[in-house]
Amino acid sequence: LYGMSNILPNVTSLELVYTAGDQTIPDYALYDQSSNTGAAWLKTLAMITAGSQLTGIGDYAFSHCTNLGTLSLPSAVSVIGDYAFSSCWRLDGTLVIPSSVTEIGHKAFTNCTGLDTLSLPAAGSLTIGEEAFYGCSGLDGTLTIPSSVTSIAGHAFYNCYGLDALSLPAAGSLTIGIYAFEACTGLDGTL
Repeated sequence: LYGMSNILPNVTSLELVYTAGDQTIPDYALYDQSSNTGAAWLKTLAMITAGSQLTGIGDYAFSHCTNLGTLSLPSAVSVIGDYAFSSCWRLDGTLVIPSSVTEIGHKAFTNCTGLDTLSLPAAGSLTIGEEAFYGCSGLDGTLTIPSSVTSIAGHAFYNCYGLDALSLPAAGSLTIGIYAFEACTGLDGTL
C-alpha cells in the first residue's frame, strides 16, 4: 500500500474494507523502512468490517503518516502493534480505544501530539506498552485509567505535559512501570 501515492496522487482518504474471516493489517503497511517515512498523503483512515473481524494492526502499519488526522478503530481489534501509529502528528481529537483491545504495543502512539483526549475502555483487560503515548503533549485535562487497565509499562505517558489530573481505579490490580508519568509537568494535586 505504501506506494499508492505514486499511482493515485490526489487520494487523501483510505477506507479499508474487510469482508471475509479474521484479518490483520500487516506490519509496515504504509511505512517505508528504508526512508523512515509514512504515507504523507493519508489524511483520513476508516477501517470497516463487513462480515469479518479486523483483529489486529501490525507493527509500524501507519507509522509516520504525518497528515493522518482522523482515525476510527473498529470494535473487534484486539492488538495495536508496536509503532502502529507513531509520529502521526496531525492525528487529533479523541482517540477511543475499543473494549476489544487487549494490548497497545510499544510506542504505538508515540509523538501523536495532536491528540487531546484518550478514552480507555471500562470493560475488558488492557495492557499499555512501553512508551505507548510518549510525547503526546496535546493530551490535556484528566486522564482516567479504568479498572480494565492491568498494566502501564515504563514511560507510557512520558512528556504528556498537557495532562493536569490522573484518575486511577479504586479497585483492581494495576501495575505501573518506571517513569510511566515522568515529565507530565501539568499534573497537579492528589492521586
